[in-house]
Amino acid sequence: MISVSDLTAGYGKAPVLRSVSLTVESGERISLVGPNGSGKSTFLAALTGLISYRGTIAVDGVDLGHHTERDRARLMATLPQKEHFAFPFRVREIVAMARFAISGRHETRVDQAAIETAMAVTQTLEFADRPITALSGGETQRVLMARALAQETPILLLDEPNSGLDPRYQAELVSILNREEFRAKTLICAIHDLNLAAALAPRMVVLKDGEMIADGKSAEILGGDTIERAYETQFRRQESDGILTVLPRF
Repeated sequence: MISVSDLTAGYGKAPVLRSVSLTVESGERISLVGPNGSGKSTFLAALTGLISYRGTIAVDGVDLGHHTERDRARLMATLPQKEHFAFPFRVREIVAMARFAISGRHETRVDQAAIETAMAVTQTLEFADRPITALSGGETQRVLMARALAQETPILLLDEPNSGLDPRYQAELVSILNREEFRAKTLICAIHDLNLAAALAPRMVVLKDGEMIADGKSAEILGGDTIERAYETQFRRQESDGILTVLPRF
């Protein structure tokens, strides 16, 4: 369980995120949505300990500040919004880095199995020997997803996981996270695509100007006026086969 109380965080004197409180139960899935600059990535960065913050973040009742960096790596795997690779590591080497916090640099059979499984489900085995710098943006995103899954943590933090993915692989992303071996993970996903956000998580948290303005069922939030207030634009709604989708009015 993740418990966040009165969280204020940012990158300078002016906070990006202000007084956010939130509890995520073990195995629960939530999507963080909101306009650019609303604090979604900042929230995830605070959870991973990458930035300083005020307030309290606790995982399973233990304050995040009492966890070592290795502890956090065993608890949470992160897919960043973007990542720069200065060296042309092979794709398999990138995915294998997920196991360092568990086994160090001495790869075991358990590590090998986790790496192979993660690469298989993300369809990245074909890239195994290619340098990460030679891949497209969407291919790189799938490799980073494989790395996060190979870490085998109980918590997944995803920042724009569909970045660069074509429609086929966006659908695959939902299928992957719904697989039996991943379904029990606690998931927090920051995402711009509102319809994909609803497909990934039944609970939606809406941020605007660094504050939480809504927290509830994804379908109810998409069906109400909260998203108009958050994005300051009008949406039109369609329902087909019991699935509600929203699109901005042009």
